[in-house]
Amino acid sequence: MSSSNVIPDEAKDLFWSVVKVCLREFHEMPVEAVRRKAGRFRNKIEQLPFDAMEYFYHSEPFDVACDIANHPLNLEGHLSRYLQIRDGEHGNGTLEQIPRRPSKPSWRKRA
Repeated sequence: MSSSNVIPDEAKDLFWSVVKVCLREFHEMPVEAVRRKAGRFRNKIEQLPFDAMEYFYHSEPFDVACDIANHPLNLEGHLSRYLQIRDGEHGNGTLEQIPRRPSKPSWRKRA
């Protein structure tokens, strides 16, 4: 079964659009660096086995942006704005999850 049958491309695109906004807004990363780093990381994720990819897409885009920037941030200090980005501006409610940092997911080791 291909990943697109279970994780629609639209959902992936939405996820990555939130990651990119987080990189720009919370990590003050230049637009070109955002495109390059997010694109490179997304390509790595797309090469993972399906179960690892599925696990990855249950992560919070905020956490993924912190991993890409190699700069962990405390979500509580940015929660209001992050939820506005994730659920309001980009998510339309489709990415509504409880913000949390997963414990040592396998995609962080492989990607």
